[in-house]
Amino acid sequence: MRRAILVNLISFFSLAALIQQVSADTFSHYNQAELAQMPGQSALDIVEQIAGFRFIDSNSQRGLSNASGNVLINGLPVLNKSQSLADMLAALPVSQLGAMEVYLAGHPFTAASQYTQVVNLLRHTAQRQVSWRIAAGSALGMQQPHVLSLQTSSGWHGWEHQFQARREKDLLQSRSQFFQTGPDIGPDLSGSEDYRDTSKDGNLAITSGRALPDSYLQLNSQWQEQQYQQRYRRRWQQEAVVTATEAIDSQLNQQQFELGLDWQQQANDNHDAWLWQISGLYRRQRSDYHSQTDTAEQDNHSTELFSQRQTLTEQVIKLSSQQSALWWQPELGLELSQNRLNADTQAQGMLTTTVQENRAEPYMASKIQLNGQWQWYAKLTGEYATLHSETEQYYQTQNRYFKPLLKLSHHSTSGLQSTLTLQRKIEQLDFADFIPGLDSDFGRQQAGNAELKPQQRLELSYELNYAAAADWALNTQIFWHKIDDIHEFVQFDTDSWGLANAGRASYNGIDVKLNLSSHWLVQGSEITLNYSFRAARYADPLTGNRAISWLTPHSGDIELKKDADWYAWGLSLYFANVETAFYPDEVYRQTNKATTDIFAEFSLGYGVTLEIAINDLLGADYQYQRDVFIADRSNAMAYRYYSLERSDPSLVIAISGNF
Repeated sequence: MRRAILVNLISFFSLAALIQQVSADTFSHYNQAELAQMPGQSALDIVEQIAGFRFIDSNSQRGLSNASGNVLINGLPVLNKSQSLADMLAALPVSQLGAMEVYLAGHPFTAASQYTQVVNLLRHTAQRQVSWRIAAGSALGMQQPHVLSLQTSSGWHGWEHQFQARREKDLLQSRSQFFQTGPDIGPDLSGSEDYRDTSKDGNLAITSGRALPDSYLQLNSQWQEQQYQQRYRRRWQQEAVVTATEAIDSQLNQQQFELGLDWQQQANDNHDAWLWQISGLYRRQRSDYHSQTDTAEQDNHSTELFSQRQTLTEQVIKLSSQQSALWWQPELGLELSQNRLNADTQAQGMLTTTVQENRAEPYMASKIQLNGQWQWYAKLTGEYATLHSETEQYYQTQNRYFKPLLKLSHHSTSGLQSTLTLQRKIEQLDFADFIPGLDSDFGRQQAGNAELKPQQRLELSYELNYAAAADWALNTQIFWHKIDDIHEFVQFDTDSWGLANAGRASYNGIDVKLNLSSHWLVQGSEITLNYSFRAARYADPLTGNRAISWLTPHSGDIELKKDADWYAWGLSLYFANVETAFYPDEVYRQTNKATTDIFAEFSLGYGVTLEIAINDLLGADYQYQRDVFIADRSNAMAYRYYSLERSDPSLVIAISGNF
């Protein structure tokens, strides 16, 4: 496998040596008029259209250093853990943007120094527009409101305030046919299932910024409420006779509140001075989950209840300073954070769990411009963390890690940019793995593991970006990981199982994004192709070498988009994909069949736009397969469960505008 990765790396470097034809700049600036001409109504629509740019979303990691994505707003990362960066950009109207800066290489933003490519969105402050959006959806003959959002800005005593209010409601319904066969269950079983889930999401956010003498201050506050309900109705049959029924109802209610602060010193005439930045975040999340399963089989009736209440608190502050006037452009920083989870679980009894982590991460970094085309970036981060958890027993651990990052970048006037990266990553522990969990769909109840250690990764990657004028652009990345202390599902004892550290694994993959002008197909159109390949090798003590859990070998999509003066339309095809999980006594496979979406957008004048979208144009099909074994996966199979699920197309009509 390592030889294959080396061959691929050599192939990419050979391609880089051959491409030397068209001149392109690594920096592009789009003003408000140019942004308004692009198809799409949100900032995410615009970002995803940038040829050669690979969007990296934010994540839910604790802390600030590694949680933000590679899109900035007003030169600052988005301090938002309640929503992903993609969701926040999707809710940001293009009319609220004054300009966009695209850096395919060599960006100046210290807050995103770990990324080669960065997009900086500049909010509009000259105009005081109110942006609104109303959407309704229809599926299975049911019509309902889908989205209602409002955004505006105002100035007051030198402050610039951005307000956002959003309410969203979704409904999904599907029907399934399932079958179960095996030597241990007698005659074959079959049945049908009706599934329905509803979600409601409310969000209120305020961002305030003020330009101070030689610095900029930004304050963020956000409140979010989510409600999610699931309902299953199953009927089991044996030899065409209904033998059992099952009803599963679950509900999750979650509230979250955030406060963020970001103060950044700006460069002035004193270029020899160190520039300081202070960032802070406080987040509190509370969730209540309840599940009830009622089973009726002949004269036997049973009810299983599961409930869990969680309170998660995060506090983090980061202090950093950089000196860009020196030839090696040093940067120093320190991040301190405290995270605490309290959980009360009611299943067969009451179980109270507390998990707390205190973390300190000092770091130092340097960026050296070797010449006009080559750049070297190095960063060394230390991590000291104490973690203690208490359920039935008290457990405490202290960990110290060094996390080096080395990055060599090259960009030329030929339109070619490439980056070679070597780094060591320490993945954060998910507090949810310390407490019991329930998969209500298939009745899996996972036990918590208070002694879980973080996964460690050694990563080698190569990224290549090439833009050939306006005809086509390519962005591709190839990577290889060596994983220590990997997390896999293991059997703890005869009655419980869960995630545990299970040895080593290797993991590699390729990501490709291709933008291709398709005037030869439809005048004024463009084709965008995204494709990802993943492979892994893990020595399973039960069955030998296999892939790691939840691996999707192939995934991707292709989109054809046409843009005109007063309208735009697009067609998207999402490729089929399969993911597999390995439980102690089960191999689970989920197959998502290919789906198609279409959309059209019309300008009605006076700043009003009409959007029509059909999701899953031909319907969506899913397959679920469970191979359950006797005792564990090293023994013979007990039975196979196979389910076919289908959901119908859904229509969304939206109208948006400004006043």
